[in-house]
Amino acid sequence: MFVEKYQISGLKLYTFDSTPKHGWWFDDTKLAYPIWERCRKLGLKNIGCHKGVPSSVHGALRHAEDFDAAADDFRDLNFIAYHSGGRTRTRSPR
Repeated sequence: MFVEKYQISGLKLYTFDSTPKHGWWFDDTKLAYPIWERCRKLGLKNIGCHKGVPSSVHGALRHAEDFDAAADDFRDLNFIAYHSGGRTRTRSPR
């Protein structure tokens, strides 16, 4: 297995993309939570994400507020936001 062979302890993800929805959220129970479960099973503890994207298209995705519920539900994983920033909240709380 790749994780064992290369002794991987974490991964870095991007929540923005070019799909019509423009991305995904860390607290999406249908999309993201199965990823966190798999990480847990594989022993991957550090989950990093590029945030702080200065773009109106990806504006809401630049905030790390979607980490809150995921961090509460997966307390054994470390959710790390890189380059997080921005002052305007453009996403409603879940």
